[in-house]
Amino acid sequence: NIRGGVVSVSHSTFTQCGGGGISVSGGTPSFVDDTFTNNTGGPAIRYLFLPENLRASGLRASGNNSVVGNSNYVAVGAAPNVYRGQGEWQNPGIPIAGGSMTIPVNMSLTIDAGTVITAAVFIKGGTLSIPGTAAQPVPMASGTQYADHVLEFDDGANGMLSHLRVNGAGGFNGAVINNSSPAIIHSTFKGGASGVVINGGA
Repeated sequence: NIRGGVVSVSHSTFTQCGGGGISVSGGTPSFVDDTFTNNTGGPAIRYLFLPENLRASGLRASGNNSVVGNSNYVAVGAAPNVYRGQGEWQNPGIPIAGGSMTIPVNMSLTIDAGTVITAAVFIKGGTLSIPGTAAQPVPMASGTQYADHVLEFDDGANGMLSHLRVNGAGGFNGAVINNSSPAIIHSTFKGGASGVVINGGA
């Protein structure tokens, strides 16, 4: 369990661990070219909070399982899942799973190109930037059955979403925009209810 400090973990293997690969409850760790195989009881990496910066790249995961099934991912957050910071989540090479999360006023988060993310994100006056590219799009789906949308922009929220691939399967709206001004370019919304619902914006 990483509880604090600036910890670097690289070129390491975690296998057959009974509580998942790595648990992070504090600090600003970084993970590079690590492998997670056949762990049980939790995901490859579990953050017990929403990190301001997620520093990870080149991760590999296979055969990891928990009570929710396939756990080959980086799990982030714990209730109430409010993001605090002006940070960046790097593409770890395996999916990021976040349930639902809120980005409030004066907070901003950038999710790097190529990242695969499962989360319902509510931008409540904050900013969400996803600078995907044609070569590295960003697939995204809701991470919870308790949200009606994959993305929701409220209260003058901003953002730039490029080459986003939103899957609304399960009846979700892809994005809802309420009096906000995000820019959505070269993106695809598939399945679910409505692709994008606009209730005012500039």
